Amino acid sequence: MAIRQDITAEHNWFTAENRTLTFTIFEETEQDTEDIDGWEFRWVLAPTRHAEVATIIKESPSNGVAIVDHDLGTVSVTIESADTADLEAGTFWHTLARVDTDEETILSYGTAVLLSSPIEAEPGPTGPAWTYSGDPAASDRDAVRFYLGDTDEADAQLSNAEVDYLLIISGTVLGAAATGAKALSGKYARLVDKAVGDLKISYSQRKLAYDALYSDLSAQAGTDVLLVSLRVGGQSVAQADQDAEDTDLLRGADFAIGRDDWAPTDYGSRQ
Repeated sequence: MAIRQDITAEHNWFTAENRTLTFTIFEETEQDTEDIDGWEFRWVLAPTRHAEVATIIKESPSNGVAIVDHDLGTVSVTIESADTADLEAGTFWHTLARVDTDEETILSYGTAVLLSSPIEAEPGPTGPAWTYSGDPAASDRDAVRFYLGDTDEADAQLSNAEVDYLLIISGTVLGAAATGAKALSGKYARLVDKAVGDLKISYSQRKLAYDALYSDLSAQAGTDVLLVSLRVGGQSVAQADQDAEDTDLLRGADFAIGRDDWAPTDYGSRQ
């Protein structure tokens, strides 16, 4: 007897992952499981219920469908990661049928929700372009990417526009790289670690790595900071006399004895 068995989003079936689906075949009463010894099956995933072309086809005994326990009526369908690697996430229609008799018999059917793999959804720049020449000396932008390790377009972290902005606000390559590391640490701090089958994404480890990189780069960036030399006077009479005679010395609001003295020669002219 055909039973509707929907594969919902709660089943967490993702593109580009190895997945095994298990079905239980029941007798007409739906109370007892069917003894399926010797049966052959075909499982089909299609874009819609009435689609003429299938997206994935699996068959027993050697193409993805196998009897797990014939007494308990359990059948497994093994889907390889390559089967869904090029599919767009969405809702499909699936059927499991018995095909070893004169007439094909539908045993299970329903919708199947295929989710986009979180591995593919790993954060990266969107919008503006990403470029890297392979030569850090070619441009400040490439130098920033070199320090950040952002040199693989397949794992791009910052867009060109973002790197250019870091250079504007930081003023130096090392300063921009340090600020970029801090920004990336903040980005990965918002994400949680994920595991899909044998594939894992550890965002927390990336955050810690960028934290360490920020500390290292900010320490190096300190050597690039514009140093302002402060000149302290008033420590030597001879130096003060020399400074007073130096016409090339830039003077600010300095103070000296006699600076505010006023010695009029004609007292009668003052009111």
